[in-house]
Amino acid sequence: LRRSVTRDDDDDDDAATIFVSVAAYRDPEAEATLADLFETAARPGRIRACVVQQYDCEAGADDALVGRLKDPDVEKRVERVRVDFRDAAGPCPARAAALARLGDHDDYVLQIDSHARFRLNWDAYLIRTLGECPARTPILTAYPAGYHAGSALPKDHRPTLLVPSKFDEHGALRLKGRRLAAIPKTPTPSPLWCAGFSFSRAALWREGAVPYDGSLRHLFFGEELIQAARLFTSGCDFFAPPEQVLFHLWERGGRRTIFQDADAGTRASDAARSRAAIFFALGLGPAPPSSSSAPPPRGLGSKRPLA
Repeated sequence: LRRSVTRDDDDDDDAATIFVSVAAYRDPEAEATLADLFETAARPGRIRACVVQQYDCEAGADDALVGRLKDPDVEKRVERVRVDFRDAAGPCPARAAALARLGDHDDYVLQIDSHARFRLNWDAYLIRTLGECPARTPILTAYPAGYHAGSALPKDHRPTLLVPSKFDEHGALRLKGRRLAAIPKTPTPSPLWCAGFSFSRAALWREGAVPYDGSLRHLFFGEELIQAARLFTSGCDFFAPPEQVLFHLWERGGRRTIFQDADAGTRASDAARSRAAIFFALGLGPAPPSSSSAPPPRGLGSKRPLA
């Protein structure tokens, strides 16, 4: 097999459905990610994906990056939201647009980036592992291990655990993943949350308890901080799965990024406003200036305090 597994991947929820949220920005890996998502699933028929594809809709420069999957039956299970890259404003609006397509029939939500690969039977593994978490509202999350385009996936299945790294020049907490020394028998409690790998029951997002804040334009470092705080104060607990579930292409050399394309001044001012909004929500700064074009900052949850 292309990628081996070390734990039994049977789950006891055969009828469960999974909604997969994918944010893509001019990414040549997006279609391969979607194909791998279905090819490696134990039950592809329960998967429904929504990919927010931010690309050159006007001049057609990115047409080769946006296509249709070879299997027409699988393509029917993919909803594609088209956004011209000139209108893109970072991951938060894109992820909010994807989650807006969440349906009443979806049982679970997996949120990923558009450059990912998966272990065999990832769907069954995640459902079963989420059920093993000792919490009422658990979320499986971690920084995925890396892969290299065109190469075999790593054979090391030891999991990673999110830990604080440093505060950047703007005061935002940066995260990193630490590889555990061995594969644990049960999910490991995690202090933090990752936007590029999050698996939970769909009711958490569908009921609007923790809506994804699409108003946070051009916010990259800070997205995971504020969302972790909102999820935690809404009663969620984070866990790292006992093994690697997906792999992430951390190298950016093969794709355009919004940092290259967006106007630097607009991006900087938007990011500053977004940071001010999250620092205010966290009680770390004053209220941001009011704007007729921007909604008021979202606060935290009400089920428990942050500290």
